[in-house]
Amino acid sequence: MTDSGAARLGDGRFSVTQLEDASPTEITDALARLGEDYDLDPDALNVRQTAISFKGHSLAEDDVESILSHVLERFRTDGAESIGSGSADSYLRKMAAETLSRVVMMRDVLHARRLSLHYQPIVDLKARQVHHYEVLLRFADGKSPFEDIQFAEQINTIHEVDLAVTQGAVAKLQDAIAKGQDLSLAVNMSARSLLNDTFLGMFEQLADKIGSLRERLIIEITESAKLEDLGKAAQAVERLSARGHPICLDDFGAGASSFPYLQRLVVGYVKIDGAYVRGMPDQARERAIIQGVLATCNSLGIMTVAEMVEREDQHQMLLDLGVTLGQGWLYGRPAAETLGSTARKTVRVPRRLDPAAVGRLLVKGNS
Repeated sequence: MTDSGAARLGDGRFSVTQLEDASPTEITDALARLGEDYDLDPDALNVRQTAISFKGHSLAEDDVESILSHVLERFRTDGAESIGSGSADSYLRKMAAETLSRVVMMRDVLHARRLSLHYQPIVDLKARQVHHYEVLLRFADGKSPFEDIQFAEQINTIHEVDLAVTQGAVAKLQDAIAKGQDLSLAVNMSARSLLNDTFLGMFEQLADKIGSLRERLIIEITESAKLEDLGKAAQAVERLSARGHPICLDDFGAGASSFPYLQRLVVGYVKIDGAYVRGMPDQARERAIIQGVLATCNSLGIMTVAEMVEREDQHQMLLDLGVTLGQGWLYGRPAAETLGSTARKTVRVPRRLDPAAVGRLLVKGNS
């Protein structure tokens, strides 16, 4: 059988999926004959069949395969208790229908452009000036996109989300260029999108709209833990860099595999995972990890960005350590517009008082 797959569901159960037009009866008969070859009791083998129709939804074969893989993975993860009083067949049908419906709804939102983009400033720590903005997706109904983005990752449709955000970012840059504004934006690119040649071609077509100013469109590689093919990823990064796009590796330090990425991927920025930044003022371990990241990046000529900077003491400590850029609520929350859409060289981020930090200083001064 071609375009088929098998999975172990646990508790002695297995599944076989077939994406061709072959009759399910032919498949079950083939499995039964296979059981006879190994002298298995037909009753113990218990071969059952179910068919799930995806007609009428204009899905490509890759979509169907991704949906079925997602459903079977959920079945494997949830276990037999997820079936309840019903049958495995009804459970799989229900899960497939729910997954298909969610895919169709997400595409409807993307194609109808019922979404908006927000921009969060990333600042030069020393000058406290906006260096560039990260582009963040928001849905028109105000719903957080976090779960939907996770789902798009799992179902392998994240490239469609990435393209929608890129399209909006390019339009924003075109407007800024026409007005003579020095604006730079960073868009997220999933590891899955990075490894997708078709996506890269479409991304390049969009980026061509800003001509030779592609350095204003920064690429943040997200979900780096899923960069299984580092060789192909390195080629994709080189391809994008050659066209002028700065490359940033997001959430650096979040996984044990982060440092090997720097051996293969030539990037200009590394984003230090915010979990280390939050605990840094009070935890020597976090400071030591950040110092290790800085030492590696400095030796490779890579600029560093600290995430989740919320307090002045964090800002000062990062500055003292030598971190170049910072992002977080201290400098500004995501907003529907950039700060006046003015040139980054003239936009200053105000210094904000941190009551907790002021309290610590007062106590220290009175001791």
